[in-house]
Amino acid sequence: GISIINVTLDAPEYVIQTLVSQLGFLSGVSVKAIYSQVKFEKEKA
Repeated sequence: GISIINVTLDAPEYVIQTLVSQLGFLSGVSVKAIYSQVKFEKEKA
């Protein structure tokens, strides 16, 4: 079967690239990264 895991990160591009690279070394794992320039305002506490 097929399993899909979706991870959403608010991180610098280099952090995401590092994670994608490391996950790509796992046997039988395909990794794809999609970037967006959408910015969200943080809620005031």
